[in-house]
Formats: sequence, C-alpha cells, structure tokens
Amino acid sequence: MSVLPPPYTGPVPWLYSQMWQAQGALGTLKVYRGTYCPCATPSPGTQPDPGQGDPTCPLCQGLGLMYPDNAIDIQCLLTDAANDKSLLQAGLAEPGQMQAATPPGGPHLGLWDLCLLPWPPGIPDQGQLIVRGSGSTDETWYRIEAMGGIWSELNGTLQTYQQGIDYSWSGRTITWLASGTAPSAGQTYSVRYAARYEWIVAYAPQVVVLWGQDLGMRGILKKRHEVFPSAGPIMRG
Repeated sequence: MSVLPPPYTGPVPWLYSQMWQAQGALGTLKVYRGTYCPCATPSPGTQPDPGQGDPTCPLCQGLGLMYPDNAIDIQCLLTDAANDKSLLQAGLAEPGQMQAATPPGGPHLGLWDLCLLPWPPGIPDQGQLIVRGSGSTDETWYRIEAMGGIWSELNGTLQTYQQGIDYSWSGRTITWLASGTAPSAGQTYSVRYAARYEWIVAYAPQVVVLWGQDLGMRGILKKRHEVFPSAGPIMRG
C-alpha cells in the first residue's frame, strides 16, 4: 500500500516524495524513548548491557532499560525489511521485521526506543507456546487484540478449548474458567492471536543519503521478544 505524505518543504521535496510514493506505507508510530536504567551499572569505560539489569529492580524488572516518558508521535515510512536484500545478507534483519524511515529534520527514532504501529486491530501471530501455571490465569507475550484459538494435546489427540466456556481473555491475560476444561499445571499449550506487537529499534538508526541529499534516517524494528527474549512485557495492561 502506498500513501502520499503531507507536503514536505525540505531541501529536496520531490526526491523525498518519490521515495514515499514508491515504497511501503506512511504511518505515525507511538514511540516511547528508551534510556538506561540506573541498575544497569557498567564496567568502567563501557556502556550498560540491555537485558542484563538487576532482576529485582522495580524500575525495569531486570531489563536494564526503562521507558519513563509518555509516548510521542513520529511519522515514518514503514516497509518490510525483507524488501531490502542488503539487510538480509548482512544479517541485520530477517523476514517479518521492519524498516522505519523518518524524514529529514526529524524527530527521529533512537536506539532501544519502543514503538507501537498505527494498526490497533493487531497483527495475526503464528502462535505462542505457554506453559500452564498453577493459578487461574496465564500471560501472553503481547496484548491480545483478537483471539484465534487455544489447543493442547490430551491422550494423543488434539484438545480444543472453547472461548467463553473454558477460558476468557483480556489484554495479555488468559483466564481459565472454573466450570470449564483447562490444561494441567505445567502442561504446554498453543495459543494463536492477533497481537499488538511491541517493536524495538534494534540498531542505531543511520542517515540515508542519495545523490548527496539527506533523505532522513532509517532504523530496523524487531519484535520485543526477539531483541529481549528473557524480558517480560514492557508495556503493561
């Protein structure tokens, strides 16, 4: 899908406008600026290591990064990273990840920023495996926008669970109903849902220059669980 951008009055409006029209879709990201948590104390002369914070830290829950400010809106061109073969060949991106290009003059994305895409219905997910807890609820990686189904194995056959009979859901929480059937504690089950992904700017954004002209900056967006596989949800609720 191609969407025309609003009028741009920078030094090369025709060139930048052509780039917007030829690729991807124009969107406004909700961006939470990332900053290092005080608990991520580095060795002298080094930067902190995100993902290696203090697990008992009340500010970041061990992530080593925190997002203390309200979201800001940043307009950008969103494209599938798989469209750029150079990124794939360099190992900087994989299919399913995204590029976000911001126009000259900013504001621009920053390393470790957390982004929400402007499509609230969610993106269909290939599924998530969850180990059943001992309580009445389990948590998904991301906020559920639409439930696709829940399944497990029972005595060598496929067990399908019924929404409203066996479980209900809200946000990231799956609630197992006392009157229904549920997987046993410790059993792995599969859940498919449309997710409100949290995207992380995984590499420091780079300036894009074409024919000597500044075309803004480009960043690589990866899903939060790909960048921080051991971290819990950053956005609560």
